[in-house]
Amino acid sequence: NSSLSLHGGLSSGLRLRCKAWNVHGAQSGSVFQLLPG
Repeated sequence: NSSLSLHGGLSSGLRLRCKAWNVHGAQSGSVFQLLPG
């Protein structure tokens, strides 16, 4: 469960990071393609 929780934390962290990049307009499109779903 620890590894699963860690993966979930990394996924949410990446989403927040991509949102921040989107605000700054820094290639958010290519970054979102790397995320699952």
